[in-house]
Amino acid sequence: MTTAPMRKNLLTRWSEKLDDLLRYADLFSRRTAGGWMDRRFRIGRHSGAALLLPAFLSGLLVLGSPSVERFFIAMVVTLTVGAALGWQMRWSTGKNAPIFYDFVAQVATIGFIVGGFWIFSADKFSAAGPYRHIFIPLTAAVAVSLLIGASLLHPLFKWLLERSAYGEYLQQTELFAARGETPPFSLDTIIISAAAVAIRAPLALLTLPALAILMAPPAWIWAVFAAAGGFYLLALLLAGLNDRFASMWLLLQESLFKGGALLLSISVIALAAARLAGVTYVTTVFDSAAWWTLGFMLLTAYILSWWFDYWSHRVVTDQVLRLIAPGSSGSSIPYAIDPAAVHTKVPADHRKLQIHGSARLIVIRERGHSRYFQAWSPMQVIGLLATSGAPGGNAVPAPHQIAARIAGYQVATGLIFAFIAAFALWHIEAGEQFAEAAVKTDPGGVALGDLIKARANTAGTDPLFVVAASGGGTRAAIYTAAILEAIAREGKGGNIVLGSGVSGGGAALAYFAGKRQALIENAPGAWDRYFDVMSQPFIRDVMTRSSEWYMARGGRLGMLLAESFQERWALPEGRTSLNRIQDFGLILNTALAGHFERPPKVGADLALDELEEKYPYLTKSTLAGGRLLLTNLIFPNSLTSKPLEPDAALARLPIVIRGEGLTLVGAAALNANFPTGVLRRSDRCGRAHALLGHRWRRRR
Repeated sequence: MTTAPMRKNLLTRWSEKLDDLLRYADLFSRRTAGGWMDRRFRIGRHSGAALLLPAFLSGLLVLGSPSVERFFIAMVVTLTVGAALGWQMRWSTGKNAPIFYDFVAQVATIGFIVGGFWIFSADKFSAAGPYRHIFIPLTAAVAVSLLIGASLLHPLFKWLLERSAYGEYLQQTELFAARGETPPFSLDTIIISAAAVAIRAPLALLTLPALAILMAPPAWIWAVFAAAGGFYLLALLLAGLNDRFASMWLLLQESLFKGGALLLSISVIALAAARLAGVTYVTTVFDSAAWWTLGFMLLTAYILSWWFDYWSHRVVTDQVLRLIAPGSSGSSIPYAIDPAAVHTKVPADHRKLQIHGSARLIVIRERGHSRYFQAWSPMQVIGLLATSGAPGGNAVPAPHQIAARIAGYQVATGLIFAFIAAFALWHIEAGEQFAEAAVKTDPGGVALGDLIKARANTAGTDPLFVVAASGGGTRAAIYTAAILEAIAREGKGGNIVLGSGVSGGGAALAYFAGKRQALIENAPGAWDRYFDVMSQPFIRDVMTRSSEWYMARGGRLGMLLAESFQERWALPEGRTSLNRIQDFGLILNTALAGHFERPPKVGADLALDELEEKYPYLTKSTLAGGRLLLTNLIFPNSLTSKPLEPDAALARLPIVIRGEGLTLVGAAALNANFPTGVLRRSDRCGRAHALLGHRWRRRR
């Protein structure tokens, strides 16, 4: 029978073994001098992140939304940038040049790639070659903020470097620490300690499972959630047994919840929770093939934030090392401790203090087969040196002075990036925004009464059909198609005189209107083609192109949806315009986000989009939520002159848009992407002009 002490020993030994495993994994993956980069490439000043992050970032900038052709181009760019930066860092290590040289080389390389993209690439998505996308200017902003922030380090640390006595304090300070005694084993202690770990770093508990949930296929979501939850419960159990294991467990995940990655991880957790809860807008995207594109977007964002974090920490950690060893330009200095100050079993000779990764310092002694090492944050090292070398607060400079300069540098760098990003957003907001459709209402169209009379004469005693289609994306589109097919298979397809729909149901009705003749005649393959088209990955098409600069600069996702409809529907000539559909009444319903009325003293010769650009403060949201009908029908004045919404004083609602400029796919996309912005006015002839999907982010 297993006794309590035996269980205690087994669990304790297990946690200690895992602690050692994580510690050595951290040592080998992030070590600078003496690490794998030093042994293989003779680059002893950086961890592998300094080489891999800019190389992968360059490749991902080329890749954008993935395509087969661009994937091979991205691989070539990744290998080329990696080789060039590897050669530069090897040369810099050999010459013992300042770390700033490596930093400038990487910023210049990334800047060269970003500049080349901006000059020679198109604004729109391309499957074959590179194109401008949102990560190009974002990377430029990161690079500029890093460069400006690093230029502040010299004036910030000059006074500290001139007066530092931390080199002397190092000789009197023991930086190694023993593992410590294992706390007594008890179930209460484990539970309380595990809960403390979860409360101390909740994002470490949630981020990796959230990423797994987002990337999991729909059928595996709950299985992945259960597996990830069980794995993390076990980790918490071990963290309750061993404080050092808890610290290492959190340390290895810290890259996911610090700096810029923190905002990404919070977003990932929120999206994963929404997917588990079945929120439609989230599940629809991640259950489709769009997760592939979103996965690359997240990867690019994480790598960009990690590259920013690496250099923002690396340059300041280098300054801290120079406080301890003035004039040092590498990543490692001798740790010549006074033998009388040694308080551990680690011998006094052959000790070194070196930068570990980018944000920590590590004290290490290697001799033969024995290896001792201990990692600290820079301010932990400064605090230990000040306490042991100059007790009583007599350290020069004082630790709080060093901490203040580090914080000042980090805040300044973050504010520089925030300012650049805010300026860019303001510039985009103040710039041109593209309309999804520009429509001038004309006398064309068809009267519903005429349609009913014409069908009644040929239908005899057969009933006529009016189809009202609900929203719900692909589900609603396929359901609507099934209803229409059932009617057509009975030979009554020609008796469908009117369709009114929203979102997916409206898109299905629009396709029916465009292919009506073949469908009501039950032409071979027509209905199979209908169902196949309605189940196409339109969301993937939209998400693939959503990051292109054209969209970020002034576009709308509805424009991409219309392009996807245009490509996949293949409507026949003569039925591409909504107003030219004369044998079937169609009402596509959406909602208003706002309106713009032409100022009374402005001339009628100024185009509506130019007018709204000149007078943006006249854009109002008083009609937000009001009904908007995109149709080919001519409505009697009695319908549109009486508002259907509660506030009759605002305007005549619903607003009806009908005109030659409104394409069938454009109307379907606007119907599937509501609410829609409408800019409208009346000219001297009383005809309505409208721009759909235009500027609604800037309101008075």
